[in-house]
Amino acid sequence: MRKIHVIGIGAGDPDQLTLQAVKAFGDTDVFFILGKGEEKADLVALRRGMLDAHRPDGAYRVVEARDPERDRKAGGADYSPAVDDWRSRRADIYERLIADELGPDQTGRSSCGATRRCTTARSGSWRRCSGGGPWPSATTSSPASAASPPSPPATAPA
Repeated sequence: MRKIHVIGIGAGDPDQLTLQAVKAFGDTDVFFILGKGEEKADLVALRRGMLDAHRPDGAYRVVEARDPERDRKAGGADYSPAVDDWRSRRADIYERLIADELGPDQTGRSSCGATRRCTTARSGSWRRCSGGGPWPSATTSSPASAASPPSPPATAPA
């Protein structure tokens, strides 16, 4: 049976993860990371740093995909539908990643807090461990070959 851990990164310091989160790191085969492009590349680097700090054995894979853009200009009555749309597109990405990248008896992990809300009903049971997107294919790497993901297309598919 596939298992998913959703691990909050807290304050962002690898030394401040909960013991439960660190244990979940050790039990994880595939780590899913949604990047927000070059302007937020430091967040991907932070997550990879946590892996290096708490999973030095390197016996895992990292799968990166582009986080979908969210309409940050929506306000008033348009705000909730814009956020719901963004969450739905994120859920589509996670659903595809889980189906394509996680084996039937493997455990996956995401560090995105918003994942809990947008995927619970669509992708089955997510386990919250502590704390607290899209082009068609994701990039996969192991710690030894942690290459940068490809640049997102000019217009992200829905």
